[in-house]
Amino acid sequence: MYSTTEKEKDFLNQQKLLTTSSLKDFNDRELLEKQTIYLMNIEKSNERIKVNLQFWFYFAIISGVSGLLFLIN
Repeated sequence: MYSTTEKEKDFLNQQKLLTTSSLKDFNDRELLEKQTIYLMNIEKSNERIKVNLQFWFYFAIISGVSGLLFLIN
């Protein structure tokens, strides 16, 4: 059976607060912390997208070169 840890409960409570209260209820430090976490998640996501695109770019180059070599022979 699934059991929630205290950390998960805190996270869920924070999510509920975000959805039920307005931004006026948070102080500047809390908003800055939430913004920092959000921006860090975007940065991680962008890094994964970049690595994925690099893989497919080099894969296409290698496939193209091997295809040309096959046609030449």
